[in-house]
Parts: sequence; structure tokens; C-alpha cells
Amino acid sequence: MYSGNEVWIRNDDTDHGPDYTDFGLNVWTGDKICDAIGKTRHILKDRLVANEITALYGEPKVGKTHIAIALAVACVTGGEFWGASFPRGGKVIYVSAERHEQAAQRIRAHFINMGSSYIPDDFMLVGGTSNLSLSNEKLMNELKQHVKDFSPTLVIFDTYVRMTDNDEDKSRDADDNINAFKEIIRQSDVPCAGLVVHHSGKDPSKGMRGSSALLAAVTTSWSVSQRKKDKKLISLSMEAANDFEPQSPCYFQWLIVDMPRLSPLEEETKVGIVISTEEQQAETDRESKILEIVSRTGKYGIEIEGLIKEALLIGLDFSDSTLRRVLTKLVNRGAITKYKLGKRIFYLYREEAHTV
Repeated sequence: MYSGNEVWIRNDDTDHGPDYTDFGLNVWTGDKICDAIGKTRHILKDRLVANEITALYGEPKVGKTHIAIALAVACVTGGEFWGASFPRGGKVIYVSAERHEQAAQRIRAHFINMGSSYIPDDFMLVGGTSNLSLSNEKLMNELKQHVKDFSPTLVIFDTYVRMTDNDEDKSRDADDNINAFKEIIRQSDVPCAGLVVHHSGKDPSKGMRGSSALLAAVTTSWSVSQRKKDKKLISLSMEAANDFEPQSPCYFQWLIVDMPRLSPLEEETKVGIVISTEEQQAETDRESKILEIVSRTGKYGIEIEGLIKEALLIGLDFSDSTLRRVLTKLVNRGAITKYKLGKRIFYLYREEAHTV
């Protein structure tokens, strides 16, 4: 089982030869039966299992795609998701069967919020066409080749409905669909998990839409919902898990990201993403600590270099990109003022903004 300190390695040791084969049967004798157990590899400990499919489902407009993208970003960056950390060296293929332009904006917004000016090459977005479905043999062969060449650790299929065109209410079709998704992810040369984004049924309390065989076919199912008392809070729950104990629910909050223009002709936009409440609390703590430092600097304010030094004196180690991002938020909110003195940039505490 992987820990957060390991790097992905090629999966060359998972096949165990039987004593005898005939007519396609594998046979193990005596203590060699233990060889048939194989190894359970967790892409994300107690959450995502290699070579298996997890279903992420919920009602329309509840934030399913946002959660899936947050998961993908955490995988690529070796970040934390649902209280567990991805190993370093993760790679993701995100298959967007509808509105891939929107998915691209949200992916970019996540990295901008993290202080990154670019999206790493370990993230691949596969755009949707009018017929990006499992029944399209040509496109599926292309996708399998991408998985083989790119060797991701996670493939996300968004959405199940767009990528299947058979009868989702039939158990045989549900089995066939999940097996087809498994065949795709197993083209990867490293342990790889798959996640399908799906809808809940007309009665959300009864779980995913379609045949109950779908629940049996996936290894784990995650349910996304909004809190009734606070629509800005999204809940992610583990409904069922075959290989581990279900985890306690975790929560996400909406965050609006200011998007820099990609060209001079483009207007600046705002894009919504979701981040975990733990991340939100950490961001709030950073803002309050930086604001406290700026408030002590007097009438001329402080430069970024001075801020970094002051932060280190109280045990805080901010990267330059993180500091600039937080300062921009505080300026936009009117908590501090940014001004130039020659080529130097200063940040000044605004007393009037904090006076009741």
C-alpha cells in the first residue's frame, strides 16, 4: 500500500502464475492459493483503489464536477484530499464528455488559486465530442492509447450518462459499462484508479440513477450533496466501500477566483471552484496573520521582502506566490492599500477599513 512519501513505480509484479492452466482456467494448489490474492494498491489510501472504478454521484448542479476537478488537482500536485495525501508523481487524464471548455476554465482556476501561473504537463484534458461514448470504438481506442502512452494514476470520466448509450436500467448493461471503464484504466503502465461522475436517481435517498447492479460493479461510491442549512457548503460522503471502512464525510466551500486574461482582447473573468473547508480555514489563518504583520508596520507600510522576514520571525514560512496571492485578496477587499514609491511596492494597513 502506498504512503504519501512514495513515488509511483511501474506495476510489473502483480501477476502470479498458477500451477496449471487448461481451457482458460487458472488453478492454484495448497499454499500457492495465497498467490491468487494479489495486491490491493491504493491510489489514495482508503479512498481510491487501483484498477477499480469509484462512482461520484449527486443531484444536478450540486458540485460533482467541481469535486472531481479538486480531486484531479490534488492527485497531480501530490496534495491532500479527504484527509489523505496523494503520492508524488501522480498524473491525471480528465475525460470531459460535455462542456470541456468549462472544465478547462475550472482546472486553470484551481492552479491560479494555488499561486501557479501554469497547468503542469501531468494533467491531460480530453475534450468531448458529440459521440464520446463507450460504443464509439474508434474514439475509445484513441483514449486507450492515450492512457497507455501517458500512464496516468487517475482517470476521471465526466459524465457516466454522456459516455454510455445503452439502457442504464439493465443490470447487464451496467456491468458492461463499468467493465469497459476498467478496461480503459488498466491500459496504464502504473497502478491507476478510475472515477465516473454520475447522477442520483429521482429519489436521491435511493442512491445512483439506473440499475442497482451499478453499485455492485463499482468498488466505492461517493455521494455529493449540499447542506440544507448552508447551500454554500458541499458534503462528500462515502456511501459504500468494498475494500475498506467508509470514511467520515468531508466538506467543501465555494471560492471565486479572479482569472487573468489570456490575451489583451479577452476580458477578465471570475470562475468558481470548491476547496475543502480545511483549506479554507488555512487560507483564512494566512490572511489574518499577514494582515496582523502589515498592521504593525506604521504609516509607510511594508514591502514583500519585509513581510517574508517578519513572518519567519513568528514561525511562518510563506512562499512568494502564496504571499502575493493573499496580498491581492486583501487589497481587493479593501483591508490594505497597495502603492508604488519609485520602483518599490508597499502595502499599507487601512485603519478606516477595520474601524466600526
